[in-house]
Amino acid sequence: MDGVNKNELAREALLEAVVGLNATRDELMTCAELLREDQFNTDLASRRIASEIASELIGRSKSAVISRPRD
Repeated sequence: MDGVNKNELAREALLEAVVGLNATRDELMTCAELLREDQFNTDLASRRIASEIASELIGRSKSAVISRPRD
């Protein structure tokens, strides 16, 4: 039974990581789209917004902790 619980916990941790990665991917795609739209017609305000979004995403990804199941 203990092995089953460990497997369930590991599976749950992996599913949480997948959800987090999917959300990060979606945000990165949004940033890429914003940057692509502004690539040739940018102004200071648009660059600042894109930079703030990218910085926030980078900061959150650096602070994200993915827990690994212990053996």
